[in-house]
Amino acid sequence: MSQASAKPKAKAASGKAKAKAKAEAAKPIFDPAASPAKPPQGGPKPADATPEKTPQPSQEKRAVTAAGGSPCSLVAAGPEGKFERHSIEQWKQYATLYAARLSQLRGLVREEARALWGGRVAPSGFCSDICNYRSGSTREVVVTGILFKELKSRKDVIQLYRDNRLKSSVSSADDPTEPGCLCSDSDRLYIEDSTMRLGIKVTPEVAASFCSGLVAAVLGTPSADGELVVEPGDFIFARLPPPQPLPRWTGAEPGPFVALVSGLARPGGEEPAHREALDRLVDFVSKGAGGEVRRLIVCGGAVCSQACGAGSPATKEAVAVADQLLARLAACTQVHMMPGKADPSNMSLPQLPLHPKLFKHAGGSGALKCVSNPYMSSLEGLS
Repeated sequence: MSQASAKPKAKAASGKAKAKAKAEAAKPIFDPAASPAKPPQGGPKPADATPEKTPQPSQEKRAVTAAGGSPCSLVAAGPEGKFERHSIEQWKQYATLYAARLSQLRGLVREEARALWGGRVAPSGFCSDICNYRSGSTREVVVTGILFKELKSRKDVIQLYRDNRLKSSVSSADDPTEPGCLCSDSDRLYIEDSTMRLGIKVTPEVAASFCSGLVAAVLGTPSADGELVVEPGDFIFARLPPPQPLPRWTGAEPGPFVALVSGLARPGGEEPAHREALDRLVDFVSKGAGGEVRRLIVCGGAVCSQACGAGSPATKEAVAVADQLLARLAACTQVHMMPGKADPSNMSLPQLPLHPKLFKHAGGSGALKCVSNPYMSSLEGLS
Protein backbone atom coordinates (compact mmCIF):
# COMPACT_ATOMS: atom_id res chain seq x y z
CA MET A 1 0.00 0.00 0.00
CA SER A 2 1.29 3.42 -0.84
CA GLN A 3 1.89 6.13 1.72
CA ALA A 4 -0.63 8.48 0.07
CA SER A 5 -3.55 6.05 0.44
CA ALA A 6 -2.81 5.41 4.17
CA LYS A 7 -3.29 9.09 5.18
CA PRO A 8 -7.01 9.33 4.19
CA LYS A 9 -7.78 6.15 6.16
CA ALA A 10 -6.10 7.55 9.27
CA LYS A 11 -8.10 10.80 8.99
CA ALA A 12 -11.33 8.84 8.62
CA ALA A 13 -10.54 6.75 11.72
CA SER A 14 -9.74 9.82 13.81
CA GLY A 15 -13.02 11.48 12.66
CA LYS A 16 -15.05 8.46 13.75
CA ALA A 17 -13.35 8.49 17.16
CA LYS A 18 -14.21 12.19 17.69
CA ALA A 19 -17.88 11.59 16.68
CA LYS A 20 -18.11 8.66 19.06
CA ALA A 21 -16.67 10.75 21.90
CA LYS A 22 -19.23 13.54 21.26
CA ALA A 23 -22.07 11.00 21.28
CA GLU A 24 -20.88 9.55 24.59
CA ALA A 25 -20.71 13.04 26.10
CA ALA A 26 -24.25 13.91 24.93
CA LYS A 27 -25.78 10.86 26.67
CA PRO A 28 -27.49 11.51 30.09
CA ILE A 29 -25.74 10.27 33.21
CA PHE A 30 -28.78 8.14 34.20
CA ASP A 31 -30.69 6.43 31.38
CA PRO A 32 -34.10 5.09 32.53
CA ALA A 33 -34.23 2.75 29.58
CA ALA A 34 -30.95 1.16 30.60
CA SER A 35 -32.05 0.63 34.22
CA PRO A 36 -33.19 -2.93 34.96
CA ALA A 37 -36.89 -3.34 35.90
CA LYS A 38 -37.64 -3.88 39.62
CA PRO A 39 -39.50 -7.04 40.54
CA PRO A 40 -43.17 -6.42 41.59
CA GLN A 41 -43.84 -6.31 45.35
CA GLY A 42 -47.00 -6.99 47.31
CA GLY A 43 -46.93 -3.77 49.37
CA PRO A 44 -48.11 -0.35 48.20
CA LYS A 45 -45.89 1.86 46.16
CA PRO A 46 -43.87 4.39 48.16
CA ALA A 47 -45.63 7.25 46.36
CA ASP A 48 -49.01 5.98 47.56
CA ALA A 49 -48.04 6.31 51.23
CA THR A 50 -46.75 9.87 51.27
CA PRO A 51 -48.11 12.20 53.99
CA GLU A 52 -49.85 14.30 51.35
CA LYS A 53 -51.95 11.35 50.23
CA THR A 54 -52.59 9.80 53.65
CA PRO A 55 -56.03 10.85 54.99
CA GLN A 56 -55.68 13.02 58.09
CA PRO A 57 -57.78 12.31 61.22
CA SER A 58 -60.82 14.51 61.72
CA GLN A 59 -60.30 17.57 63.90
CA GLU A 60 -63.18 16.74 66.18
CA LYS A 61 -62.93 17.31 69.93
CA ARG A 62 -61.70 14.23 71.72
CA ALA A 63 -63.89 12.72 74.40
CA VAL A 64 -63.02 10.33 77.17
CA THR A 65 -64.57 6.91 76.57
CA ALA A 66 -66.21 5.21 79.50
CA ALA A 67 -65.98 1.52 80.26
CA GLY A 68 -69.20 0.84 78.42
CA GLY A 69 -67.90 2.45 75.24
CA SER A 70 -69.94 5.67 75.47
CA PRO A 71 -68.07 8.97 75.43
CA CYS A 72 -68.20 11.07 78.57
CA SER A 73 -67.10 14.61 79.31
CA LEU A 74 -64.42 15.66 81.80
CA VAL A 75 -67.01 16.53 84.45
CA ALA A 76 -67.48 14.61 87.65
CA ALA A 77 -70.62 12.50 87.32
CA GLY A 78 -73.45 12.39 89.80
CA PRO A 79 -75.04 15.11 91.94
CA GLU A 80 -72.01 15.36 94.22
CA GLY A 81 -69.75 16.39 91.31
CA LYS A 82 -72.12 18.87 89.73
CA PHE A 83 -69.94 21.83 90.67
CA GLU A 84 -66.56 20.11 90.18
CA ARG A 85 -65.68 21.05 86.62
CA HIS A 86 -62.27 20.03 85.33
CA SER A 87 -62.53 21.72 81.92
CA ILE A 88 -62.47 25.36 80.93
CA GLU A 89 -65.51 26.53 79.05
CA GLN A 90 -65.79 29.48 76.74
CA TRP A 91 -66.54 32.74 78.54
CA LYS A 92 -70.20 33.68 78.43
CA GLN A 93 -71.51 37.20 78.77
CA TYR A 94 -74.01 38.06 81.48
CA ALA A 95 -76.62 39.07 78.87
CA THR A 96 -77.28 35.41 78.03
CA LEU A 97 -77.63 34.52 81.72
CA TYR A 98 -79.97 37.44 82.39
CA ALA A 99 -82.12 36.61 79.36
CA ALA A 100 -82.56 33.02 80.55
CA ARG A 101 -83.35 34.20 84.07
CA LEU A 102 -85.94 36.68 82.79
CA SER A 103 -87.56 34.03 80.60
CA GLN A 104 -88.02 31.66 83.55
CA LEU A 105 -89.10 34.15 86.23
CA ARG A 106 -91.11 36.73 84.28
CA GLY A 107 -94.39 34.81 84.51
CA LEU A 108 -94.02 34.21 88.27
CA VAL A 109 -93.23 37.87 88.91
CA ARG A 110 -96.27 39.00 86.88
CA GLU A 111 -98.53 36.70 88.88
CA GLU A 112 -97.25 38.25 92.11
CA ALA A 113 -97.72 41.75 90.69
CA ARG A 114 -101.30 41.09 89.53
CA ALA A 115 -102.19 39.56 92.90
CA LEU A 116 -100.84 42.59 94.75
CA TRP A 117 -101.71 45.49 92.42
CA GLY A 118 -104.66 44.07 90.46
CA GLY A 119 -107.16 46.28 92.27
CA ARG A 120 -104.98 49.37 91.97
CA VAL A 121 -103.83 49.24 88.34
CA ALA A 122 -106.05 48.68 85.29
CA PRO A 123 -105.39 45.53 83.22
CA SER A 124 -104.01 47.72 80.42
CA GLY A 125 -101.44 49.11 82.87
CA PHE A 126 -99.58 45.78 83.09
CA CYS A 127 -97.09 46.08 80.23
CA SER A 128 -96.15 42.85 78.49
CA ASP A 129 -92.86 44.40 77.36
CA ILE A 130 -91.07 47.55 78.39
CA CYS A 131 -91.39 48.87 74.83
CA ASN A 132 -95.15 49.16 75.44
CA TYR A 133 -94.46 51.71 78.13
CA ARG A 134 -95.80 55.16 77.19
CA SER A 135 -93.99 58.15 78.66
CA GLY A 136 -95.88 61.31 79.60
CA SER A 137 -98.88 59.43 80.98
CA THR A 138 -100.12 60.19 84.48
CA ARG A 139 -101.57 56.75 85.22
CA GLU A 140 -99.58 54.09 87.04
CA VAL A 141 -98.06 51.27 85.05
CA VAL A 142 -96.35 47.99 85.94
CA VAL A 143 -93.30 46.84 83.97
CA THR A 144 -91.36 43.61 84.38
CA GLY A 145 -87.70 43.12 83.56
CA ILE A 146 -84.14 42.83 84.82
CA LEU A 147 -82.80 45.46 87.20
CA PHE A 148 -79.52 47.06 86.15
CA LYS A 149 -77.50 49.24 88.49
CA GLU A 150 -75.04 51.69 86.99
CA LEU A 151 -72.13 52.11 89.40
CA LYS A 152 -70.67 55.55 88.87
CA SER A 153 -67.67 55.01 91.17
CA ARG A 154 -66.68 51.63 89.75
CA LYS A 155 -63.18 51.71 88.33
CA ASP A 156 -62.53 51.04 84.67
CA VAL A 157 -60.90 47.60 84.43
CA ILE A 158 -59.36 48.39 81.04
CA GLN A 159 -57.74 51.52 82.44
CA LEU A 160 -56.44 49.58 85.44
CA TYR A 161 -54.91 47.03 83.09
CA ARG A 162 -53.23 49.77 81.07
CA ASP A 163 -51.83 51.36 84.21
CA ASN A 164 -50.67 47.95 85.49
CA ARG A 165 -52.47 48.31 88.79
CA LEU A 166 -54.07 44.89 88.85
CA LYS A 167 -53.04 42.67 91.75
CA SER A 168 -52.45 38.93 91.77
CA SER A 169 -54.29 38.50 95.09
CA VAL A 170 -57.10 40.19 96.96
CA SER A 171 -56.53 41.35 100.51
CA SER A 172 -59.03 42.41 103.14
CA ALA A 173 -58.37 46.05 102.24
CA ASP A 174 -59.63 45.37 98.71
CA ASP A 175 -62.89 43.77 99.85
CA PRO A 176 -65.57 45.02 97.40
CA THR A 177 -68.16 44.94 100.18
CA GLU A 178 -66.44 47.80 101.98
CA PRO A 179 -68.35 51.11 101.74
CA GLY A 180 -67.15 53.42 99.01
CA CYS A 181 -65.45 50.77 96.87
CA LEU A 182 -68.18 50.35 94.24
CA CYS A 183 -71.43 51.94 95.39
CA SER A 184 -72.09 55.64 95.80
CA ASP A 185 -75.01 58.05 96.09
CA SER A 186 -74.75 58.84 92.36
CA ASP A 187 -75.66 55.29 91.24
CA ARG A 188 -78.53 54.94 88.75
CA LEU A 189 -81.14 52.18 88.60
CA TYR A 190 -82.69 50.86 85.38
CA ILE A 191 -85.09 48.08 84.36
CA GLU A 192 -84.64 46.39 81.00
CA ASP A 193 -85.66 43.47 78.82
CA SER A 194 -84.88 42.42 75.25
CA THR A 195 -86.70 45.47 73.84
CA MET A 196 -85.39 48.51 75.72
CA ARG A 197 -84.04 49.96 78.98
CA LEU A 198 -86.07 52.30 81.20
CA GLY A 199 -84.67 54.57 83.90
CA ILE A 200 -86.09 54.35 87.42
CA LYS A 201 -86.17 57.37 89.72
CA VAL A 202 -85.61 56.31 93.32
CA THR A 203 -83.78 57.71 96.31
CA PRO A 204 -80.09 56.82 96.81
CA GLU A 205 -81.05 54.71 99.85
CA VAL A 206 -83.39 52.58 97.72
CA ALA A 207 -80.85 52.25 94.89
CA ALA A 208 -78.22 51.09 97.39
CA SER A 209 -80.38 48.11 98.40
CA PHE A 210 -80.52 46.59 94.88
CA CYS A 211 -78.00 45.03 92.51
CA SER A 212 -77.90 44.11 88.84
CA GLY A 213 -79.52 40.90 87.60
CA LEU A 214 -82.69 40.77 89.71
CA VAL A 215 -85.97 39.97 87.94
CA ALA A 216 -88.57 42.38 89.30
CA ALA A 217 -91.93 44.00 88.58
CA VAL A 218 -92.00 47.76 89.23
CA LEU A 219 -95.03 49.96 89.86
CA GLY A 220 -94.51 53.61 89.02
CA THR A 221 -95.70 56.77 87.36
CA PRO A 222 -94.11 58.05 84.12
CA SER A 223 -92.28 61.34 84.43
CA ALA A 224 -91.92 64.13 81.91
CA ASP A 225 -88.37 63.09 80.98
CA GLY A 226 -89.45 59.53 80.11
CA GLU A 227 -88.37 57.77 83.29
CA LEU A 228 -90.43 55.93 85.90
CA VAL A 229 -90.93 57.39 89.38
CA VAL A 230 -91.11 54.50 91.84
CA GLU A 231 -91.79 54.51 95.57
CA PRO A 232 -89.56 52.45 97.90
CA GLY A 233 -92.12 49.64 98.45
CA ASP A 234 -93.27 49.26 94.84
CA PHE A 235 -90.91 46.43 93.86
CA ILE A 236 -92.07 42.82 93.49
CA PHE A 237 -89.86 39.74 93.10
CA ALA A 238 -90.53 36.07 92.44
CA ARG A 239 -91.24 33.96 95.48
CA LEU A 240 -88.92 31.13 96.32
CA PRO A 241 -90.39 27.69 95.61
CA PRO A 242 -91.46 25.83 98.76
CA PRO A 243 -88.79 23.44 100.02
CA GLN A 244 -89.35 19.78 99.42
CA PRO A 245 -90.60 17.98 102.52
CA LEU A 246 -88.08 15.73 104.18
CA PRO A 247 -89.02 12.06 104.21
CA ARG A 248 -90.15 10.71 107.55
CA TRP A 249 -87.96 8.20 109.30
CA THR A 250 -89.89 4.95 109.72
CA GLY A 251 -87.36 3.14 111.90
CA ALA A 252 -87.99 2.15 115.46
CA GLU A 253 -85.10 4.25 116.78
CA PRO A 254 -84.02 7.74 115.65
CA GLY A 255 -81.23 8.07 113.16
CA PRO A 256 -79.11 8.15 111.13
CA PHE A 257 -77.93 11.77 111.37
CA VAL A 258 -75.90 14.24 109.30
CA ALA A 259 -73.90 16.87 111.21
CA LEU A 260 -72.88 20.25 109.76
CA VAL A 261 -70.11 22.42 111.22
CA SER A 262 -68.00 25.36 110.05
CA GLY A 263 -65.21 27.60 111.27
CA LEU A 264 -63.00 24.88 112.73
CA ALA A 265 -59.77 26.79 112.07
CA ARG A 266 -58.04 28.47 114.96
CA PRO A 267 -59.13 32.14 114.99
CA GLY A 268 -55.84 33.60 116.20
CA GLY A 269 -53.35 32.56 118.82
CA GLU A 270 -53.52 29.46 120.95
CA GLU A 271 -56.89 29.59 122.72
CA PRO A 272 -57.76 26.89 125.28
CA ALA A 273 -61.50 27.49 124.79
CA HIS A 274 -61.22 26.75 121.06
CA ARG A 275 -59.28 23.56 121.73
CA GLU A 276 -61.90 22.39 124.23
CA ALA A 277 -64.67 23.09 121.72
CA LEU A 278 -62.93 20.91 119.12
CA ASP A 279 -62.54 18.11 121.66
CA ARG A 280 -66.27 18.27 122.40
CA LEU A 281 -66.97 18.09 118.65
CA VAL A 282 -64.90 14.93 118.26
CA ASP A 283 -66.61 13.42 121.30
CA PHE A 284 -70.06 14.25 119.90
CA VAL A 285 -69.31 12.79 116.46
CA SER A 286 -67.97 9.58 117.95
CA LYS A 287 -70.49 9.06 120.78
CA GLY A 288 -73.31 11.58 120.39
CA ALA A 289 -76.74 10.78 118.88
CA GLY A 290 -76.27 7.15 119.77
CA GLY A 291 -73.28 6.91 117.45
CA GLU A 292 -75.54 7.38 114.44
CA VAL A 293 -73.74 10.38 112.89
CA ARG A 294 -73.15 8.88 109.45
CA ARG A 295 -71.59 11.95 107.85
CA LEU A 296 -69.99 15.21 108.98
CA ILE A 297 -70.07 18.09 106.48
CA VAL A 298 -67.55 20.86 107.14
CA CYS A 299 -69.05 23.99 105.54
CA GLY A 300 -65.83 25.96 105.12
CA GLY A 301 -63.28 27.43 107.49
CA ALA A 302 -61.37 24.25 108.25
CA VAL A 303 -57.94 25.61 107.27
CA CYS A 304 -58.25 29.41 107.53
CA SER A 305 -60.65 31.39 109.68
CA GLN A 306 -62.37 34.61 108.70
CA ALA A 307 -59.81 36.47 110.83
CA CYS A 308 -57.14 35.62 108.24
CA GLY A 309 -58.98 37.56 105.53
CA ALA A 310 -59.67 36.56 101.93
CA GLY A 311 -56.53 36.17 99.84
CA SER A 312 -54.20 35.56 102.81
CA PRO A 313 -51.97 32.53 102.23
CA ALA A 314 -52.52 29.47 104.40
CA THR A 315 -49.52 28.67 106.58
CA LYS A 316 -48.00 25.21 106.97
CA GLU A 317 -48.89 25.27 110.65
CA ALA A 318 -52.57 25.96 109.90
CA VAL A 319 -52.69 23.11 107.37
CA ALA A 320 -50.99 20.73 109.84
CA VAL A 321 -53.46 21.62 112.62
CA ALA A 322 -56.41 21.11 110.27
CA ASP A 323 -54.94 17.78 109.12
CA GLN A 324 -54.72 16.49 112.71
CA LEU A 325 -58.28 17.55 113.53
CA LEU A 326 -59.71 16.06 110.33
CA ALA A 327 -57.84 12.81 110.99
CA ARG A 328 -59.55 12.57 114.40
CA LEU A 329 -62.96 13.24 112.88
CA ALA A 330 -62.39 10.87 109.93
CA ALA A 331 -61.63 8.08 112.41
CA CYS A 332 -65.22 8.43 113.71
CA THR A 333 -67.32 8.96 110.57
CA GLN A 334 -67.26 10.13 106.96
CA VAL A 335 -66.10 13.73 106.57
CA HIS A 336 -66.98 15.86 103.53
CA MET A 337 -65.08 19.15 103.59
CA MET A 338 -66.17 22.21 101.62
CA PRO A 339 -63.89 25.23 101.04
CA GLY A 340 -64.77 28.57 102.59
CA LYS A 341 -64.10 32.21 101.85
CA ALA A 342 -60.65 32.24 103.49
CA ASP A 343 -59.60 28.66 102.59
CA PRO A 344 -56.97 28.04 99.88
CA SER A 345 -59.35 27.74 96.92
CA ASN A 346 -60.65 30.05 94.20
CA MET A 347 -62.70 32.99 95.48
CA SER A 348 -65.47 32.85 92.86
CA LEU A 349 -68.36 30.41 93.08
CA PRO A 350 -68.40 27.50 92.54
CA GLN A 351 -65.26 26.91 94.59
CA LEU A 352 -63.20 23.88 93.63
CA PRO A 353 -62.41 21.26 96.28
CA LEU A 354 -59.26 21.61 98.36
CA HIS A 355 -56.39 19.45 97.19
CA PRO A 356 -56.43 16.15 99.12
CA LYS A 357 -52.61 16.08 99.28
CA LEU A 358 -52.77 18.92 101.81
CA PHE A 359 -54.03 16.46 104.43
CA LYS A 360 -51.56 13.58 104.63
CA HIS A 361 -52.94 11.95 107.79
CA ALA A 362 -56.66 12.52 107.25
CA GLY A 363 -56.52 11.67 103.55
CA GLY A 364 -54.91 8.29 104.21
CA SER A 365 -57.91 7.03 106.16
CA GLY A 366 -60.20 7.08 103.13
CA ALA A 367 -63.02 8.67 105.14
CA LEU A 368 -62.15 12.27 104.16
CA LYS A 369 -63.52 13.66 100.91
CA CYS A 370 -62.83 17.18 99.65
CA VAL A 371 -65.91 18.54 97.88
CA SER A 372 -66.88 21.74 96.11
CA ASN A 373 -68.84 24.76 97.30
CA PRO A 374 -71.82 24.60 96.62
CA TYR A 375 -72.14 20.91 97.32
CA MET A 376 -74.81 18.27 96.71
CA SER A 377 -74.92 14.88 98.33
CA SER A 378 -77.22 11.97 99.10
CA LEU A 379 -77.31 9.64 102.08
CA GLU A 380 -79.79 6.85 102.87
CA GLY A 381 -81.99 7.95 99.96
CA LEU A 382 -82.06 11.59 101.14
CA SER A 383 -80.54 14.21 98.81
